Amino acid sequence: MSIATIIITYHPDKELLQNNIEAIHNYVDKILIWQNSDDDLSDIIAKYSGIKLIGDKTNHFIAKPLNQALQWCRENGYDYLLTMDQDSVWEDFAGFISETNRFNNNPDIGIFAPNTNNFIPDKSIPFIDKEWVIQSGMLLNLHALNELGGFREEYQIYGVDEEFCYWVNLHHKKVRVMTRFNLQQKYGNAQKTIWGFTVYNYSPIVRYFLIRNMIWMKREFPKSTTTRRICSVIVHNYRDIILAEKNKFAKLTKFTLGIFHGIFRKITTRQPINP
Repeated sequence: MSIATIIITYHPDKELLQNNIEAIHNYVDKILIWQNSDDDLSDIIAKYSGIKLIGDKTNHFIAKPLNQALQWCRENGYDYLLTMDQDSVWEDFAGFISETNRFNNNPDIGIFAPNTNNFIPDKSIPFIDKEWVIQSGMLLNLHALNELGGFREEYQIYGVDEEFCYWVNLHHKKVRVMTRFNLQQKYGNAQKTIWGFTVYNYSPIVRYFLIRNMIWMKREFPKSTTTRRICSVIVHNYRDIILAEKNKFAKLTKFTLGIFHGIFRKITTRQPINP
């Protein structure tokens, strides 16, 4: 069971990034660090063996780096690819790998994932198969997914993971959450407002892809996300921007454009393989 990891970085918090690496480096065979920004990581790299820096230090978002890592794994004969954000930290990665190893020969499981932020409180059941999981902490079974291609690069940054999981499910491959293993994940730049709700201060471009890609997924996979969820995201994002966040004009403009492009822009849908 050979495992490579990709950690996608963008102006990372170096202490958090090092904690991320520390939690996994003894249990994987290679760590690829994709640099989406021009940061000097030499002090971190010098502490560990088996790390390879990739990327050209310009921002290619998420989907392209993931696909480059998939290609690298296939060229170098790896069995699994672990995909990580820079600001995620495992609590028991060794246990997670030990548990998933029991399913190593099961071709029906495409993705293993942690119980992110202990979202599933009931851990009496060791695993639950879900529709989708977030990208950070995905352990991709490359043999099970070999014919399915990669991530949708036109999605770029938001919903890349969700769309890929729907694609995997469409081909009858399971997305399996191991409920007993937690990944601590930080979402955006969270801030409690005077109104009592929390905002995440996403940038204008993230706001654009957030809503555009969610609508695109609904158009391509009608049984995926619900219309109610999309409407809720629209209402809450307008509320957050207008009442609590800075840079309002740019965020409102990009978010509204994302709604317009999500509904009206022509999309290219994936064609099922051997339907």
